[in-house]
Amino acid sequence: MNPERTHMKGMLYENERTARKLDAQCKGAIMLIRQLLNPYEDNVCKLDLDAAKAAMDKLCADAEELKKVTDKIRRLKEDLE
Repeated sequence: MNPERTHMKGMLYENERTARKLDAQCKGAIMLIRQLLNPYEDNVCKLDLDAAKAAMDKLCADAEELKKVTDKIRRLKEDLE
C-alpha cells in the first residue's frame, strides 16, 4: 500500500475521532444550557446566566471546530476514493 494513502487513512481516523469527541461535547453543552436556562423558572434572577453564557461560548467554539474537522474528513474521503 502506498505510504501516502496509509498516512491519509491515519489522518482520517484521527479526524473522525476528534469529530466524535466534539459532537459529544456539543451535545453535553446543549444539555447544560437547557438545564441552566430552565423556562419553567418564574424568577429570572435565579437563573445562572453567567454559566449559561460560558457554556454557550464553549458550544459555539466547539461547533465551529466541528465544522472544520467535518470539512477535513470530507476532503480526505474524497481524496482516498
